Amino acid sequence: MLRKAASLSKYGVAAIQLREKQMPAGELLRLALDIRKKVNRKVTKIIVNDRIDIAMLAGLSGVHSVTDGISADYIRKFCRGMISGKSVHSLKEALHAEKAGYDYVLYGPVFRTPAKVKYGKPQGLRKLNEVCS
Repeated sequence: MLRKAASLSKYGVAAIQLREKQMPAGELLRLALDIRKKVNRKVTKIIVNDRIDIAMLAGLSGVHSVTDGISADYIRKFCRGMISGKSVHSLKEALHAEKAGYDYVLYGPVFRTPAKVKYGKPQGLRKLNEVCS
């Protein structure tokens, strides 16, 4: 994973999102610190899912809040200067996230994926376009 992160950063990838939901805190912190050492932070931001503690301790670029995750208010309060993002699954959720003050939204699923079956059928490109406009 470290080599892949370094390679992605070398080729200009704007952000890497750490989504290791089941990883113990100590292991996730070590991974975040190792990735931070490997990427060009002027090029690539490192964002972690729902873990303000890891973002702060590792000096990451931001925190991504999952569906029922951390509020933008908490991210702003405890992670000053960090990016805040939110997973959304509808235009209504996207508008709510924008109003709440998140810096970006991650909308989906656009296409069918086994990991996102619980959110219903894929939204498709037309609905993605609505959220983006």
